[in-house]
Amino acid sequence: MEHCMRTGKARGFAYPALLIGILVFGIGLAKTGEWASQQQRREDEQSLRRAGSSVVIAIKSYYYSSPSVPRAMPRSLEDLVDDRRFPVTRHHLRDVPFDPIARSKDWGIVRAPDGGVTGIYSKGSGRPLATYRPKATDAPQAQPSYADWKFVFDPNER
Repeated sequence: MEHCMRTGKARGFAYPALLIGILVFGIGLAKTGEWASQQQRREDEQSLRRAGSSVVIAIKSYYYSSPSVPRAMPRSLEDLVDDRRFPVTRHHLRDVPFDPIARSKDWGIVRAPDGGVTGIYSKGSGRPLATYRPKATDAPQAQPSYADWKFVFDPNER
């Protein structure tokens, strides 16, 4: 039996083209994954700002609705959910917000000198993409971690 022999040089074009195609596809997939990860982090940071702001507003509401003088800060975040200082329970928050960075409802607590809660911060690790300014008048400062984003109510500021 005779074997059919090719004349001329075999080029082998398909295999290198396939490898280049897989390489380009892999790079594109990696870039898409990186972009999606950054988008998720941005959304988590935005959720963190919303949660922190809602707690500050709730602390402010609790403080200014105090039935006694001097006014008091809440003793815990649960006091913002169920304020039992009145005949009818008040709710300054519906629920303790979820920390999107730490993926829990376990917040770091900023305490007042009397032990009351004046604010919160995330216990999550990681370096933020954005800089957080508690007030619009504050200069942006680089924060090395999300725990440096403190959401605090100051009764001396109106």
